[in-house]
Amino acid sequence: MVEARKRNSSIELLRILCIFGIIFMHTIAYGGDKLATYNRLLLIAVNCITNLGVTCFMLISGYFGVSFSLKKLIRLDLMVIFYSVAHLAIRFALGVDTGKTDILSAVFPILSNLYWYITVYVILVILSPFLNRIPEKLSRDAFLRLIAILLFFSSVVPTLLSFDLLGREGKNVVHMAAIYLIGRYIRQYDNRLYAKGRLLLLLAGNIGVTMLLELGLFFLTGRYSLFYRDCSLFTVCSSILLFNVFRSLHFESRIVNKIATTVLAVYVFSYGFQRLVYELIPLKKYAFSPLLFPLICIFAPCVVVGCILIELLRQKLFGGVEGRLVESLETMLRNLHGQLCRLGHAVTGKVTEFIAKK
Repeated sequence: MVEARKRNSSIELLRILCIFGIIFMHTIAYGGDKLATYNRLLLIAVNCITNLGVTCFMLISGYFGVSFSLKKLIRLDLMVIFYSVAHLAIRFALGVDTGKTDILSAVFPILSNLYWYITVYVILVILSPFLNRIPEKLSRDAFLRLIAILLFFSSVVPTLLSFDLLGREGKNVVHMAAIYLIGRYIRQYDNRLYAKGRLLLLLAGNIGVTMLLELGLFFLTGRYSLFYRDCSLFTVCSSILLFNVFRSLHFESRIVNKIATTVLAVYVFSYGFQRLVYELIPLKKYAFSPLLFPLICIFAPCVVVGCILIELLRQKLFGGVEGRLVESLETMLRNLHGQLCRLGHAVTGKVTEFIAKK
């Protein structure tokens, strides 16, 4: 039986495959809004698989659990700012229109929700002291009911009725919190070793149904991207099945583990690096060509490998400086937090005292 509380390289490999799927999906968008019908059908089919990446990321976070660490959040913020500014520099160099809002977003990428997953992840890390206590404080049945309630509003209703109650097609804190809690539930209560063949069969079947529904929707209405969205119940189910496939495997690889540390950086910088690769492989020119997807199969790996190498180089060159900067910023922020808390208590006390006077 696989030990639930111990990381293994199979799940780290899943992280790498997920980031490749996300980049592949983002790369398809560079083909433009108007595509040949056969390319559109390929887009729909491929996205039913590649859009599992974000949900799998959050399942992994929930399974292992994240804990609040000011140092880690500062380090993450510095990394995101580094690549946001680099992306901004690329836009300037390529002559892309850039306004004040773009500059402000690059300096405050998490607060501006420049990269939605990073912003949601940071919020969940801040909430993790509360989220992680849910399995301890609730019974198993109550825990399941909580997950079911969250999924009903964030996933079931959007899937069955297409009403996106919480906005942004699952790209929000509530839906990702539900996925995080599913990961916590699996860790807490499900240590079974599943038959990989049956898992793969169910996974293939669920993805197949998703594709059929999307293709049927496209042929009937011309619309698509309803059943493979992040909030789709089909996406949630496929992601859980895929996660369990890799959870049932076990191997150790220092190389895989090292590469897996770069996935968030790859996600962030891919938006900028794709612009550079596009200069060499202008996919929009092939929107009505059968060469589009073969070129995407070259484009996406170039982006992933390039971003991994750049992040490993950044860690090597700036690791020491970044560590010292993190220490200084942590001390400053803790002092600032203490002063603000004292000021808040003082102001609150004065206001309540004034209101209470007769």
